[in-house]
Amino acid sequence: MHFDISQVLGSSMADMDSNALHEYWPTYYDVDYLGLEQIEQQRLLLNADILTELSGEICATIGGILMFGKNPQRRVPQASVVFAVFDGTELTDDLLDKQEIVGTLPEQINQTGAKIRTFLPRPSTITGMQRQERPVIPDKVIREALVNAICHRDYSISNRKITVY
Repeated sequence: MHFDISQVLGSSMADMDSNALHEYWPTYYDVDYLGLEQIEQQRLLLNADILTELSGEICATIGGILMFGKNPQRRVPQASVVFAVFDGTELTDDLLDKQEIVGTLPEQINQTGAKIRTFLPRPSTITGMQRQERPVIPDKVIREALVNAICHRDYSISNRKITVY
């Protein structure tokens, strides 16, 4: 069994963010999530492995909590990104900024990407009378690296977090 469809003991449908689910379903499946009756919402989430049944009780899955949970780190504390910037290239150099980035996986991708872009140099050139900035690393490269790190991380390892230095 894949870890992402494992049960999160003690969780329930109440741990899921209805607004995030409502934004997701019409984008890909033309489903008005909030327009469904609660039993239909539950059936939809069970079929999508966002919820699961355990001994007759409905609970969230790891993947469900990570993608749509109201407070994912409450249930999966290792699911965050530690972001740090050093004044140099060594971990022993002076620390300029450090933050733990939390939230759902999509929120972590967006927040971490924004932090990275804040600290990257933006060299510029002058063409005619215009100054043109170009990022050192294109946004799509940053996003791809973050998506790979965050989505392919082994969340069954409980004493480690993703790090971006």
